[in-house]
Amino acid sequence: MGTIAELIGYQLAVESLADENTPPSDTAAKKNSDDSDDSSPTDLTETEQTAALLSPIQQAQEIAMTALLAETGIEAQDMRADLTLRGDLDLDVIGLYAVISAIEHECRISFTDLEIHKWHTVEDFLQAVTEHVS
Repeated sequence: MGTIAELIGYQLAVESLADENTPPSDTAAKKNSDDSDDSSPTDLTETEQTAALLSPIQQAQEIAMTALLAETGIEAQDMRADLTLRGDLDLDVIGLYAVISAIEHECRISFTDLEIHKWHTVEDFLQAVTEHVS
């Protein structure tokens, strides 16, 4: 049995973003031709520079919170640790697993269904992410 991301077809969603008329080898060749050898650390985007300064735990928490905010549509300033996932944030099973699949994919970690079932609040969710990364 694979990760939750694999079970709900996350990899298929990523592949579907590629241009359907461009063969995969052409896409890779184009990407490699766009990469120049003269790139330097100053060429990094602001997000990439910030990520380089964060610890792996902080990066994972940032990814987790970004996925949660995107799925719920709640504003970042309104997010609190005591909000419940199913009640306050109105996350159903599909929404929760969409968040989880994004985190599993980006952080290269996985959660068991038993762990996920124990999450009630945003704090529980972020604590689980932290424990898996550390």
